[in-house]
Amino acid sequence: MALLDRLHDLTADLRPGPYVLSDRRWRDGLVYYRYGAFAEMRVVTEDGQEQLALRHPDGILVPDTRGPVWSLPDFVELPARLVSAEPDDAAPFPYQVESALHFSNGGGVYKALDRNHTTVVLKEGRPGAGIDARGRDAVERIDHEAQMMTRLRGTGFVPELVEVFDAWEHRFMAQEYVHGVTLNSWIAAYFPFAYDGDGREYVRQAITVVRRLERCVLGIHEHGIALGDLQPLNVMVDDDLQVRCIDLECAGEVDAPREAGLMTLGYTPYGQVSMREADLYGLAKIARQAFLPIGPAEDLAPDLWDVHVDTIRQLHGDTAADLVQRLWTAVPERVRTTSTRWRAASGVDLVRRPDRLVAALRAGILKDMDPGSPQLVPGDIRQYTERFGTINVRNGGAGACLALLRSGGLPDPARAWLRDAAARWLDATKDRTEDYGLFTGGAGLGGVLWEAGMQNEAAAVMDEVLDHVAHLSRSHDRTHERLTVDAGHAGILLQLLAFHRLTGDERFQTAAVAVARDLVRRYDPDQAPLASDPDAITIGLFEGWTGCGLALAVLCDQMPDRVHEFEEPMSTMLASDIRSGAYGEDDGAFTIVDGRRLIPYLAGGGAGTLVALRAAERSGAVVPPLDGMTEGALRSADSRSFYNAGLLRGTAGLISAVRLLDAERTDILERLGRLLGNFLVDDGTDAVYLTGDFGYRLSHDLGTGSAGLICALVGRTDVQAPAWMPLPTASYPAAKERGDGR
Repeated sequence: MALLDRLHDLTADLRPGPYVLSDRRWRDGLVYYRYGAFAEMRVVTEDGQEQLALRHPDGILVPDTRGPVWSLPDFVELPARLVSAEPDDAAPFPYQVESALHFSNGGGVYKALDRNHTTVVLKEGRPGAGIDARGRDAVERIDHEAQMMTRLRGTGFVPELVEVFDAWEHRFMAQEYVHGVTLNSWIAAYFPFAYDGDGREYVRQAITVVRRLERCVLGIHEHGIALGDLQPLNVMVDDDLQVRCIDLECAGEVDAPREAGLMTLGYTPYGQVSMREADLYGLAKIARQAFLPIGPAEDLAPDLWDVHVDTIRQLHGDTAADLVQRLWTAVPERVRTTSTRWRAASGVDLVRRPDRLVAALRAGILKDMDPGSPQLVPGDIRQYTERFGTINVRNGGAGACLALLRSGGLPDPARAWLRDAAARWLDATKDRTEDYGLFTGGAGLGGVLWEAGMQNEAAAVMDEVLDHVAHLSRSHDRTHERLTVDAGHAGILLQLLAFHRLTGDERFQTAAVAVARDLVRRYDPDQAPLASDPDAITIGLFEGWTGCGLALAVLCDQMPDRVHEFEEPMSTMLASDIRSGAYGEDDGAFTIVDGRRLIPYLAGGGAGTLVALRAAERSGAVVPPLDGMTEGALRSADSRSFYNAGLLRGTAGLISAVRLLDAERTDILERLGRLLGNFLVDDGTDAVYLTGDFGYRLSHDLGTGSAGLICALVGRTDVQAPAWMPLPTASYPAAKERGDGR
């Protein structure tokens, strides 16, 4: 209590800040308190989720709840003075909240009923929270939005304002509830992804929606206002295809300079523009998205826009393409033209000359390679957010080295980087299974080192992997643990088996059996495995039980005397993710269902699930009948659009899947090659570059960039040995290619 009082006195003269929702405030000041952990501890809850933890008096770890409301552990009794200082019940709230539509730091958005049981939307603003680039907090933005809506009252272009009021310390705005879905959801629900499906009705409806949105935006402009943040999530579409714009926080005078307090990448122009120009830019981008839902790659190379319009013309006809181009040319040229050295790459031929694209992608990696950097090559943001993101196979330099090794050889500078990366990994603190994972840590790094001819470094890395396996066998604690191919037991198991095949060292075989037993012991068929990536879908090859079953199948194939021990759990794991699959009613396309999304991809999708099952079948496992499922996965790969281009969640992964599942389907590969052209750029030389996930930057890593596409195109089409799997099949001497030994 003395500390609370002292801190309160020291901060009493400071301006009020936002209420810390997870805590209790002391004496109406700036000091807050809660019962929680100081050290980072983690626990796996009963529903299979990993959470921050605190220690119970009996020694076990329990969740350290850090939600938007005060929560006190049931074993904690508040001191009497804190109890006496607890706030009184809040005043009655004038609306009945039914559900939350959105949460943010600035405040939530809720669906609610008023006193007459009319549905409204409530937007909440927390003072001092959600500060934008103009220095406005959420309360200021709500007041501003209310002013804009008042000026547009009765137009039908935006929701009607009901009232603005204060409740407790927060500002609320009640507005008309607009029926329908966001344009983003509408596109996802109705876009005709199947290449041979009938897309004419969608095109007709999308043309109607885009034209109505254009009238809506121009009508708002006629009232002297521009929206300032026009993007698909801020557009509502109802069952009759009527359109209204929502979220006017960034709205302002139509001819005023656009001040980007908030913005949506891909729909906001760069540089100095007016509010009107920003809306016209966003409108054209939305139109492109309606007919070709991919990331904004054209922001990196402006002439990719022409490639995208040509793609729309091929897929949907002249009317759709001409509409998109008309809206784009309505944007002043200085607004739609960005200064960049990148330009759209020339067409590719994945059937007759994939080697040309491989060589060009390889040249791009070598031009951008920086052996003095932690990550070797630019890649996904995960390079900076994960412990070994700069080193690992999935997003770090080891994945780029793998692609270089399997497409012609590893130049000396990359070899020096790889040796240094091994030393950095060996010196680093490691306390989680993912630190040793196949795609996230040491097991994958060890495989690349071995294949690069660095047996001593590979042995040192794999020795630490063996030590971790021994620790797993002794531990019953699931904290920080992963079981999957991507980051856990299954991937480590595959690498141990690969090293036993290469070296004959019985330690790897013994460890493989140990980690397989631990995997089976920790397997829970009622829960999805823990994912290392917050965006992961825990199904299929990389992050699902199917990949775990594949690892056991490979073990049983390599050690037939262990079949009796692992055959039953292997079969159960291999069958588990198929239950999450779905076949399209019209075309029979096979995808994985994740909530309301249908996922075709190599990671978390139908393609990866089928690749794993085919590989397990080749290893002698009994799997469900796959012929219809394989054809369904091929149909899913034959799509009009994929949002990203990368290996794990994009076009490159589907290219790999087609080559692995049925390399004779050159018709699908030709169409995928045309789609790939929407993401490829060059700099006027022999080098080609691939846009990373979401299209905001170029990437050379394995999971999202050029290295993954190289691995999708090189090597044998053996489903048991795809080139993107960092399992060494041999060890190569140092290679120094002509022109590569920089």
